[in-house]
Amino acid sequence: KDMWETLATEAERRYNRFNSAIMRFDTNCRLSLLVASFNYRAILDSVRKEDYNCLTQRCYTSKATRIKILNAAKKALKE
Repeated sequence: KDMWETLATEAERRYNRFNSAIMRFDTNCRLSLLVASFNYRAILDSVRKEDYNCLTQRCYTSKATRIKILNAAKKALKE
């Protein structure tokens, strides 16, 4: 769990760095890139919620969560 959490923390740091530079990307791909970043971050939370059981159990985001992620990404790009 400690090793997984170390890697997840590094991934979150990199997602933050990527997200802060999203405006450097072509307008046509910003939304899909930001949605992917938000979704993969949410999967990290899903793994935590499942007590780190990501080897024998599929950890994913629900459709409702993915819709919220899409809306959050759209909002972030408007700001």
